[in-house]
Amino acid sequence: MRLTPRRTHLAAALLALCASAAHAHQVWIENTDGQARLRFGEYHMNLRETSPGALDKFLAAPTLEQRSSAGSTQLPSTLGKDAFVAARRPMLRACSPQPPTR
Repeated sequence: MRLTPRRTHLAAALLALCASAAHAHQVWIENTDGQARLRFGEYHMNLRETSPGALDKFLAAPTLEQRSSAGSTQLPSTLGKDAFVAARRPMLRACSPQPPTR
């Protein structure tokens, strides 16, 4: 998954919302086995918040956006034991119509 301005703003917003409760935690996205995992914790210490635990303080699971040259797709996520998980979907390329052959 590419880091887009929208994802950067989403990560910054999530970090700002969590900063008061977690003071120095980071938010990052990992691509694991065809799934996007939105993690929360201390990246440099390899500390990931879990559920049950700090991940349960989020009021709702975030929706990620997958973008490609074919367009964008909304990916709802679910709460896993150590991340919010969104399954990536294959993006279909838009084809331009071909003129009829004679």
